[in-house]
Amino acid sequence: MPPLINGSRTFQLRFLHSHLFKNLSPLNNLKPFSTVTTTTTTLPPTSTSNSNITLPPVEPTPIPTNQGRQLLIPQNVYGMTQEELKGVMKQIGVAEWRGRDLFRWIFARGATNWEGLTTFSSVIRHQLPNYLSFDPLHIEAHHKSLDGTQKWVLNKPQSLFNLSCSQTPVGFEAVFIPEVSRGTACLSSQVGCSLSCLFCHTGTMSKKNLRNLSTAEIVGQLMGMKHELSDFPLSGDKKILSNIVMMGMGEPLYNFKNVSKAIQILTDPDGLAFSKRKVTISTSGVVPLIEKIGSELGVCLAVSLHAVNDELRDTLVPINKTYPLKELISSIKKYVEAINQKEKVTIEYVMLKGVNDSITDAKELIRLLHGIPCFVNLIPVKFFLFFSFSFSFSF
Repeated sequence: MPPLINGSRTFQLRFLHSHLFKNLSPLNNLKPFSTVTTTTTTLPPTSTSNSNITLPPVEPTPIPTNQGRQLLIPQNVYGMTQEELKGVMKQIGVAEWRGRDLFRWIFARGATNWEGLTTFSSVIRHQLPNYLSFDPLHIEAHHKSLDGTQKWVLNKPQSLFNLSCSQTPVGFEAVFIPEVSRGTACLSSQVGCSLSCLFCHTGTMSKKNLRNLSTAEIVGQLMGMKHELSDFPLSGDKKILSNIVMMGMGEPLYNFKNVSKAIQILTDPDGLAFSKRKVTISTSGVVPLIEKIGSELGVCLAVSLHAVNDELRDTLVPINKTYPLKELISSIKKYVEAINQKEKVTIEYVMLKGVNDSITDAKELIRLLHGIPCFVNLIPVKFFLFFSFSFSFSF
């Protein structure tokens, strides 16, 4: 991403996010794409847990039934770390190191059923479904724009609908953004968002449907996208998906536990093997956890800034009332120290005409970010029903 603040203090624009807003209208206000398909194929699954801790052996989860009995359901494989899979191997009486083989089959080779695991005996393949499941996410809709950007509207695995309330859960979104030098997966961390930023469509969703996505629902977005794009190439071939950004629905740091574990799975070198330098977490400013993005997760940071003073940011990004700019900037500097690499922070800045786009705002932004190695994304946004602003420039 080209720099905004450097020796010459020159503004250079990069529109990674504009793909989402330029070509993809909000879910409830969609405009026609070049092709619009609703598919019956499915994306992958669901689980939880923390990241860098020693986890206990995994057992089937007891689920209360209407008759008061308990039904044991297998754990979704897309929410399980390599160590957890080793624990399953030990539990069924197989050498723990076979858990590494199983992890490779799932995440490196893209296995979607037990019959295809040809390095495992038929006895083991028949035991595994008692503990593990390939239960996929359900695709509610699939949209593709003229420039190749694709969006999937997803929901819980269909098999879990009967175990939840009678009402069908609200869906969430995952987006593929193709570029010349890379392919980016934009993943959601929550259904809805509690922060209610004034320019964000997700913030207008009913809060009664707000929930954290499980680890397997987060990883399942990426795995399903890879299957949809046929992106499990042979060794040495170039992959379509090279980057991950947690910039979809929700505030990732309000789901830190599941996001952390998902990143552990996504960056495991025996599986998907995403470089941590290719993974970015975007936050609206949950100050207490920003440093941990560097110290515990070791991935890149993006901050939704959007204003250069507390008075305006309190309005545009209400979390600023809890964590004002001074605390936010301090936490960004702590992240830079913790990451111990020459990684630049991405500063996200939505351009709103007559609100935050003056020359005075630009100069104050330079002053505010002084000493922080960073890029700035100047973002054009797309109109939606409750949007009350004008844009600094059209597209």
